[in-house]
Amino acid sequence: MKTYILFTLLWVTAAGTCLAKDDIAWKTGKLQLNNGAEMAGSLNYNWKAEVLQLKLPDGTIKAFSPSQVRSFMYFDENANDIRQFASVDFPVRRSTYRPVFLETITTGVMTVYRRLRHAKEPLRLSSTASYGNDDQLIKDYDNFNYVVYTNDTFIPLDEFNGSLWPQIQTEFGAELKAFVKARELDTENTMSRLMMITQYNLLKEAASSTTTARGQAEEATPISVD
Repeated sequence: MKTYILFTLLWVTAAGTCLAKDDIAWKTGKLQLNNGAEMAGSLNYNWKAEVLQLKLPDGTIKAFSPSQVRSFMYFDENANDIRQFASVDFPVRRSTYRPVFLETITTGVMTVYRRLRHAKEPLRLSSTASYGNDDQLIKDYDNFNYVVYTNDTFIPLDEFNGSLWPQIQTEFGAELKAFVKARELDTENTMSRLMMITQYNLLKEAASSTTTARGQAEEATPISVD
């Protein structure tokens, strides 16, 4: 933890001197601090260093680490979509948790997050700025690790076939098999897995809504007295 905090401080210090010289790709968005306060402006998220920068209307630039921010979002013009992130206490090692920024891919009973594969290459302070500007980075699924959060547990998406797929088939086997067949999905493919989990979440939500509606109807039914 001390090493992480020291690194973050070093990076933020370096950001004040080196990032200002770079052509930073700013995105319109907002963030929410841990105390609930919201700040809007132009955002730049550096995937590699896990540092979020906020440029205020007056030109002031502030830098935040995952320990300071609850969530943030910004509009991605290239994807024509809003990207959403959360600060999550994540198991960076077997028994070590620390807050990290994770992009939220889908939410529900099974929430899927993704994070840059930090082991792909060493981190160099002189080149970190590019990880806040490279729009091609986020288009390659192989650049990221995907995790599924369910039942208070993080499960790597790589374990989908052995762990998650059998579980969701137990509840909605026929529906999901029909969904997979109709779209010719491959359970070994990352995008297919994400689509299947999203469909599972929709089925769970629909089932929960039906159960709730049925219960309310039964409560509202008048009891006849002979």
